[in-house]
Amino acid sequence: MKKIIFISSSGRSGSKSIAHAINTVDGVKAFHCPYGLENYNCNAYLKDLKRVKIERKKLIESVHNSGCHFVESAACLRYCFEDIVKTYPECIIVHLVRDGRDFVRSGFNRPWFKKRKNRFNTICNHWAKGQSQMIENMKKIPEKNCGGVVKLEDLVKGDIRWFLDRIGLKSTKKIMMPVLNTTKTLLKLPKWDKWDQKLVNKSKIYMGKELEYFEYKW
Repeated sequence: MKKIIFISSSGRSGSKSIAHAINTVDGVKAFHCPYGLENYNCNAYLKDLKRVKIERKKLIESVHNSGCHFVESAACLRYCFEDIVKTYPECIIVHLVRDGRDFVRSGFNRPWFKKRKNRFNTICNHWAKGQSQMIENMKKIPEKNCGGVVKLEDLVKGDIRWFLDRIGLKSTKKIMMPVLNTTKTLLKLPKWDKWDQKLVNKSKIYMGKELEYFEYKW
């Protein structure tokens, strides 16, 4: 039976890189934000969900008819775990997470929430809410559909076949995560281990619980 695997994230967490890596596995076709979703926010995604579901069904059928497993990696998936499992009862959903402090650093270098007075706090909260949403939504689906959590930091260490084995995919060759979407300008925030105590305290207020949940240490 050909597999259907969804990898959900909060964005800026390696969703594109993991799709590119898995797409090099023989007998697997992996897609990052298909159906024109790459620049969607949550509201746009939910408004367009009917079209997305139709396009997804067509794409999965095409992939399976070609004899391949199907993998979709996207941030927008986190809003619809229950609906996805209802539509595809044999699917697996994986929660991809990146250290929130690195997420904030990446997001701060982009025009996210530029009009907000406290951008740092807002981006911290944005990461935390996304993770909490995925944690709670994962609890609402059957255990057989839960692919668990995988950290970007573990994936980039080297060969990811250990992860492929975990989700039921096989490769006879090494599979590495490519480096994509690297920041081409000087980052506006230092790496988190260089943050002053004020930033550390703020980050603990807005995302400390989630960092602790995923065992990200200071």
